[in-house]
Amino acid sequence: MTANTHLEHPEDMVFTHGLQGFMLDFFYGLPKDHKVSVKWDGAPALVWGRCPSTNEFFVGTKSVFNKKLIKINYNHRDIDRNHQGVVAKILHVAFECLPVPSQGYLQGDFIGFGGSDVFQPNTIEYRFSSVITNSIVVAVHTAYRGAFLQPTASYGISVDDIRFDDKRSSRCYLIDTTHAHINFRNPVQRLIDTAKVKWFTLRSKQPVDTASQNYLKTHVNSFIRSGSFPSAQIMYDSLPDKYKCKVNVDLFYLYHIIHDLKMRVLKQVEVTNDTECFIDGQPTDPEGFVISNYKQTYKLVDRLEFSKANFTLNKNWTNEKV
Repeated sequence: MTANTHLEHPEDMVFTHGLQGFMLDFFYGLPKDHKVSVKWDGAPALVWGRCPSTNEFFVGTKSVFNKKLIKINYNHRDIDRNHQGVVAKILHVAFECLPVPSQGYLQGDFIGFGGSDVFQPNTIEYRFSSVITNSIVVAVHTAYRGAFLQPTASYGISVDDIRFDDKRSSRCYLIDTTHAHINFRNPVQRLIDTAKVKWFTLRSKQPVDTASQNYLKTHVNSFIRSGSFPSAQIMYDSLPDKYKCKVNVDLFYLYHIIHDLKMRVLKQVEVTNDTECFIDGQPTDPEGFVISNYKQTYKLVDRLEFSKANFTLNKNWTNEKV
């Protein structure tokens, strides 16, 4: 598996990776063949550990995975040169506080600086059961081995399974994102079989080009931003003619079937920690979950609840030089 720089919604794979980009068999074998972890709504992403080429300790953002402008910080001077503003402040503290893994490097989401029991790094406000006194709070979710451009990733890792070489763990509160499991009681066999009929019908057609795939994804997101999720026919009918002639309504029917499969699985996930989540002061569920097997990894998010809020949020830190 590659770097966790962007995880897809399973239904979007119909658009972004073509008709063969998503394997319906992914939903078979739940839950025994899958890992599930809580998707924390932190920002920015932090990557740290031992550099695969130098073995030196480093901290960074997702920019360590860039193909051209790679930003790896081995000291505070590197942070000041590569970053600015809030992101630089976070990385300075991270460099001093994040514990050094014995092997490889890790990725997690910044939740906040210690000294409180309430944190809102992004859309969701998190309320913990007690004040966190550690200097920095990070939700760790991925472990890597190998070069930055082609790493081997392990998703859904438990903090208890990570070995560290130094004693700085006391300065950092690492949230274990694996405090969830699938309590699967609702069979999805009929939906999978229905989707396969659509799938094999569509596979005989010429896949749409990359630009059209990207537009189709944007087209669906425009409905989500407005808080609606219309029928497949409406989604198709509202396409501009230049894209409508490249697909048919069956593609959107398949999108809806996979979305329904995802929502049925999403409703079976149970969280076992006691952190409370709020959006605009109203109780809510976690942002979503990450589910993976040995072949594929996806994010499961209730897009009408969370994605709409996330789309409309003014993220001040995204203008920073990350």
